[in-house]
Amino acid sequence: MSIAQVNGEDLDNLQTAFSTFIYQILSETESPQRFSFSDKFNLEFEDNTHIIFETGDSECLFIGPLSYRPGDSSESIEIYIQFGLTVRAKDLEDRRCYEVVKSATEVVYLRIKENEEGEEYRERAQGLHFDFDITPDHELDGEYANHPVFHAQYNPNCVDTSAIDRWDPETHNTSYPDYPRIPCAPFDFVSVIYMIMNDHLPKEVRKNKGWPQNVLHEYLPRFPREPFELAPADNLRMTPEWWYLFPSRNEDGSPRLRPDHHRPL
Repeated sequence: MSIAQVNGEDLDNLQTAFSTFIYQILSETESPQRFSFSDKFNLEFEDNTHIIFETGDSECLFIGPLSYRPGDSSESIEIYIQFGLTVRAKDLEDRRCYEVVKSATEVVYLRIKENEEGEEYRERAQGLHFDFDITPDHELDGEYANHPVFHAQYNPNCVDTSAIDRWDPETHNTSYPDYPRIPCAPFDFVSVIYMIMNDHLPKEVRKNKGWPQNVLHEYLPRFPREPFELAPADNLRMTPEWWYLFPSRNEDGSPRLRPDHHRPL
């Protein structure tokens, strides 16, 4: 399997995969679908072997409102996501696939509150930044030597507030440190969606035995094998789904997660 040059057909394949994923997730979470794909996202060539997919300037993916705790309607949240992915193409024996070689994903949670007049407003609750990067071997002796391949950082300010509807935030003077870089499960924006669904819509995840049907399109980029090559052979399928207990096995030994409902490497 070798890295391939990318062309217009690859842009079409990736747009189909990303739009299928995003619109089905918005439907599954009952989130508003008030925009066209091209309004919110940019998909373009970086060079002859890489494609960049990212949220547009002052744009974000909006999910919600959702119950903060499943089954408890006393507190609701909205979730805003900005991200960027660098993708490469590889040719298998029977088809072309795509791999994420670099990603950054920012997630901010806002609580939905009411003032004394009964008017809604938003209050910053939490913010997280997730990074993934495959570093060339020649850089490992430099600043990347202690840089976790997959890591998360706390930052309630990470999403550009101009991308958030119905929220005019008051000045936020608190400065949050960039560190620590916390090693974490394999994360990009697709993985973040899976985390959100397990946290706030666990019944839907269990009902679907993982991802909702037809969400993981065949051209949706996967993680490359390089970060997992030193892991034991039976852990090579260490995708975000495998970090949750429920996808293990039933008492009879059968997989509790549908075999086709995980994200392949």
